Amino acid sequence: MTAKFRHVACLAFVLLAAPAWAQDTVLAKNAWTTVTKADFDAEVERIPENQRYTFLSSAERVAQTVKNILVNKTLAAQARAEKIDQEPAVQAEIAATAGKVLARHRLERSEAALKVPDFTKRAEELYRASPGKYAEKDVVHTMQILVDTKCRTGDAAKARAMEARAEVLAGKPFAEVAKKYSDDPSVSRNAGDVGPLMIDQLAPAFAEAVGTMKPGELSQPVLTNFGYHVIRLESVRKGRQFAFSEIRASLMAELKEDWLKQQRKGLIDRITEDPGLKLELDAIQALKTDINAPAPQPGPKRPG
Repeated sequence: MTAKFRHVACLAFVLLAAPAWAQDTVLAKNAWTTVTKADFDAEVERIPENQRYTFLSSAERVAQTVKNILVNKTLAAQARAEKIDQEPAVQAEIAATAGKVLARHRLERSEAALKVPDFTKRAEELYRASPGKYAEKDVVHTMQILVDTKCRTGDAAKARAMEARAEVLAGKPFAEVAKKYSDDPSVSRNAGDVGPLMIDQLAPAFAEAVGTMKPGELSQPVLTNFGYHVIRLESVRKGRQFAFSEIRASLMAELKEDWLKQQRKGLIDRITEDPGLKLELDAIQALKTDINAPAPQPGPKRPG
């Protein structure tokens, strides 16, 4: 980072908590344009709120952002000097971009003006209706030998799985048998160790078999969409039911977001379903590409 932009970064940090009158404080300038703290703040607003602290804690990122703003504003000023902004296609693009910005702010202000209901009672109802939904799942650590049924018949695959199971029961190390028999592509890396997973992350038949086993137990061959599995259960960490107080905040946030989505939809529906709306269907249909028309040919490639 140059000394100039180190200085810009430090200046930006000092100005983050500055009062409104400081919004026109200059952060960078050249012969074409000036970058102010207001420009910087507008750019920061585009960053998700939960990521802003991390962003602002990096002097390099802050300085680079100021530099990027300067470059963009300089190019825009040069475009105006060349009257590029007066070209009809460019004006249409500018208007479309401005329209999207205004639409977003209109939605945000509409939402900010809404009186959000208290969702506590509804959250409690949801919790009581499906307590299992708000529970920590069991975590099981398993090892497996997978015999694929795609490259052999079902009977042959099951017989191979039984053969592998017999070798484990005879005392051979599970990892050694897995490397010998398993068709799982990851077996060379994990030697059949699936690792700890939540029970609902497993294939249904696999999970059902594990649910009846005790640690150290070896299963009979279990058929899933992947083939026949010989499973050894290594350990189980039992889940628990969350108290309502633990999940209240997340439930309330989900209910609020669902409610806001409905309000947004209502606002949009009032526009699209306005009785005064007139759609020029013929003109709209004319925009559709004729599938029988020849596809446009690509332009000539540049030499080299």
